[in-house]
Amino acid sequence: MKLTIAEQTEILGKRIQMAREAKKLSQRDLQVLTGVDHGRISMIENNKTGCLVSNLLELANKLELDPRDLFNFDDLSDIT
Repeated sequence: MKLTIAEQTEILGKRIQMAREAKKLSQRDLQVLTGVDHGRISMIENNKTGCLVSNLLELANKLELDPRDLFNFDDLSDIT
């Protein structure tokens, strides 16, 4: 099944939120680590906005995520 762009961005946001929560970080904590505004992080996690690739890479790096895992839309077992 091919996912829409909206579905893909929703999955990205969920994966970032799950990784942040697993590390017991608030959005403000993640802001301090990444320089990405906490409001922007909230909007990404809730699929309310797109974001720069550089922001996604910075978030992935600080959350110790492989960026390839963020964009793996073939295996959705981590969010279902």
